[in-house]
Amino acid sequence: MRFPAAAPAASLLALALLLAPSGAAAGEEAAPASLPAKEERPRIEVAFVLDTTGSMGGLIETAKRKVWSIANDLLRAKPTPDLRLGLVAYRDRGDEYVTRITPLDADLDRVYADLTAFRADGGGDGPESVNRALRDAVTKLSWTAGDRVLRVIFLVGDAPPHMDYAEDVPYARTCEEAVRAGIVINTLRCGGAADTEKVWTEIARLSEGTYAPIPQEGSEAVATPFDGRIAELGGRMSAGFVAYGEDEARERAEAKVRKADAAAGAAGPAAAPASVAADRWSVVGRKESLDEEADLVGLVAAGKLKVEELAKDRLPESLRGLSPEALKERVAGLVAEREAQRKELADLQAKRAAFQAEAAKKAAAGGRSSFDLEVGKALRAQAARKGIALPE
Repeated sequence: MRFPAAAPAASLLALALLLAPSGAAAGEEAAPASLPAKEERPRIEVAFVLDTTGSMGGLIETAKRKVWSIANDLLRAKPTPDLRLGLVAYRDRGDEYVTRITPLDADLDRVYADLTAFRADGGGDGPESVNRALRDAVTKLSWTAGDRVLRVIFLVGDAPPHMDYAEDVPYARTCEEAVRAGIVINTLRCGGAADTEKVWTEIARLSEGTYAPIPQEGSEAVATPFDGRIAELGGRMSAGFVAYGEDEARERAEAKVRKADAAAGAAGPAAAPASVAADRWSVVGRKESLDEEADLVGLVAAGKLKVEELAKDRLPESLRGLSPEALKERVAGLVAEREAQRKELADLQAKRAAFQAEAAKKAAAGGRSSFDLEVGKALRAQAARKGIALPE
């Protein structure tokens, strides 16, 4: 509100009385208006418990292609949640490993790197170490407590559990503990084994989850007309990454960003389809920074660093020789470039999401089932119970 340069005192007094809260008497100091409390963001924690024995090759490759898409859908929820993903890979005794755990982590690049390392191998005797895998998922993943947290497990496999391992905790007991901890277990059965269907249905029922059959061979990622440009924008954002901090910290941050980009196919020879790189950048592009501690551009844009206060010995060599004025101009240019990239990325994300939603509707209308469709269906219903609205 703007005032005249020389407002009469009577006018100012009248204005003050007009703006005073009702019930405040003349001469009585009005109580300061209280600001609305900042709403706490909900948290979504999802762990995928994956059978990685020899028969699961197709599904594992599907999970690698779809995990970013699933994460992207979750981050489009209202209100926007904090998201952590985790993994429990399992095989059986006598294989390379019985279980291999990736803790719940908000650094989705780290989770994705572990997922891409999964290979289908081992197994062969029918039942697998399902009991051990579920137990590890429920008890070893450091789930966050609280009513505003959605805690979900997806058990994905094609073989029933070994019930003859005396040291294992039976799945029924683990399901009971999951319910007490507020963890929902959903089951996705690959293949057509009737004994697996029976157990998977029971696990879902005991832990208040859902059961669904999905194709053993997996499915392809849905390509959109926007994938290439999103991946290109992501590559440019990555190329514009400037690390700030001690020498070792800068080197570590730069290596982390480059490694993550290469793994998702966003830089160098594509290690994944453009659709996967687009999904990854749709997630990463939502963040203020490419690295929460060392992204100079992101930290300045978010107001967490001031150019005038930057220490030269924490800058990369390419910026240390600049005068204060030149450094300010250079950083301002990088911030403006990043903001333009983020703006275009957000526009493309919206168009891409609409395209994918239409493709999903057609798939559902045709009665087709897939890993990501069933995961999305379960999460939408279970998130709604926490007041979190996931996109269709």
